[in-house]
Amino acid sequence: MIEGDLQKRLERFEASVENKAADGPLLEELVEQCAPDIPDWEVSDCWALGDYPGLSELGLEPYDDGIDLIAEKTDGRRVAIQCKALSDGNVTTTMIQKFAGKANKLDERWLVTTAQQTFANALTLQECNVLWKDALAELPHALVDRDSSTGDSADPRTAMQNEAVGECIRSLKNPPPELLSQWREEGSGVPYLPENVGRTKLILPCGTGKTRVSMRIVEELCSDGDLAVVLVPSIALIG
Repeated sequence: MIEGDLQKRLERFEASVENKAADGPLLEELVEQCAPDIPDWEVSDCWALGDYPGLSELGLEPYDDGIDLIAEKTDGRRVAIQCKALSDGNVTTTMIQKFAGKANKLDERWLVTTAQQTFANALTLQECNVLWKDALAELPHALVDRDSSTGDSADPRTAMQNEAVGECIRSLKNPPPELLSQWREEGSGVPYLPENVGRTKLILPCGTGKTRVSMRIVEELCSDGDLAVVLVPSIALIG
């Protein structure tokens, strides 16, 4: 179970960003505390740089060297984390490149920040293999209660995802007759759809796992050797 004051600390951090006085040290503390409890991050443990037990193995010094935290994922991969609490301005390409250079001995590099991502640094993120994490959007996911006896997540998103997968697959395999007739009729005002092709729409709130739902739908509908094509509106979503 997450400590009772986490909600208040998250609210205090959000207020510091809104008041143009983003609290950098508090962001580092929150990420270290929250990382193992954010389901999508799949982190087993997280340390401040100087506290990481394998620091010498990585050839790093126990002071701020462009890396704030080191996490270990459930699959054993190690992650370098840099926290950027910015009320004004953006993360620059130079910041990203410097961080990536310092963290090149780790398996993954995450930038956890309050800044708004720009097209220019999105390209740099891809080139440097750095993942962007929106601090204000993702840290609250650590507030999910966990079953104290099994350690399993009691995440309400799981039921929502299961329902979404089922509904989408049903609509793809057996679309309503009235929609099917519109799709097949050219000139009906509805984009034409040829035979043996389906269409569905997935609408879920931010942070509820639309990417995971989409991947599960692909897994359900595709056989080994099939090709699945994913289109994204921004290069920043590739990674």
